[in-house]
Amino acid sequence: MSTWETFNKTFKTEFFDKKSEVSIFFENEFKKTKRINYYGFFDDFLLKYGIHAFDIEQDYDSGKYIPYLNFRPKNIFNEDKTSLDLSDKPKNHSECELLIAKYLISKLLLVDLNVFLNWEKEDTHINI
Repeated sequence: MSTWETFNKTFKTEFFDKKSEVSIFFENEFKKTKRINYYGFFDDFLLKYGIHAFDIEQDYDSGKYIPYLNFRPKNIFNEDKTSLDLSDKPKNHSECELLIAKYLISKLLLVDLNVFLNWEKEDTHINI
């Protein structure tokens, strides 16, 4: 079982340690939670911004992994896909964590803080 150590280190050094309006916003939101690592925090928090999931899927042929993200139709990164593989070749777990962290950081830093503050998620109410 992975502790997502590479993901957490990358976010600390490449996002939180390099202060910006967006990183300070997320740092304050992180402090409000009971999460002990950035992976758990972002996994929960980005859901309200249309990032449905980011994780690593095992490639059983190679014994390695493929990093991916799943998006809702309305998402903060304006991805028009519902799913995005971050590599076309299987990688080890640490490499996958790094790819996911770098993708998220690069995208988060492109979004204006006001977009986060004024975000209205899509209507996800389902009538049963």
